[in-house]
Amino acid sequence: MIDKVIWYVRRLLRMAGWPAISGVVLASLVIAFYFLTLAPLQKNIADFKRDAENLRGKVAARRSVPLDQGAGGQLAAFYAFFPQTDTLTETLSKLYGAAAKQNLVLDQGEYHLAPTQEGRLVRYDIVLPVKGPYPKLRSFVAEALKDNPSLALEGITFNRQTAIDIGVDSQVQLTLYMRTVQP
Repeated sequence: MIDKVIWYVRRLLRMAGWPAISGVVLASLVIAFYFLTLAPLQKNIADFKRDAENLRGKVAARRSVPLDQGAGGQLAAFYAFFPQTDTLTETLSKLYGAAAKQNLVLDQGEYHLAPTQEGRLVRYDIVLPVKGPYPKLRSFVAEALKDNPSLALEGITFNRQTAIDIGVDSQVQLTLYMRTVQP
């Protein structure tokens, strides 16, 4: 039986010739390329489009201030975004909680209050020395910024003593914007 199949294949090869065989092989490779590479990418594109639509919906839902509310209402909504200064301990506990979640110890940091000249915002400049593995430092900064939307990353400096050190010494510079408590 196998001998008969081999005989038919050889006969077809002789009849078709090398150009036809090359065409069949090329067509097979194109089909394999499509199903192994392009089809999964098309699925990813569809997923990304769905995620983008979800994010657009979330952004539209967050815009709680109607445009016809006027400048005073828009300004009030702007200031309402920032936490009040009397919630500073809660905000800093979120920051320290993000470090604890990554098993990082925050050494004694520097905190400076810098009130703005106009408006109802104050600025807390925070400098934190942190030591630990680089991936945990990145996760800490990402989580701190996610948990505190009014927190801004001003800069990070990294220092490694030797190439074989696992951890890095870093200095994270953050700015926390808060609104003053109105009497």
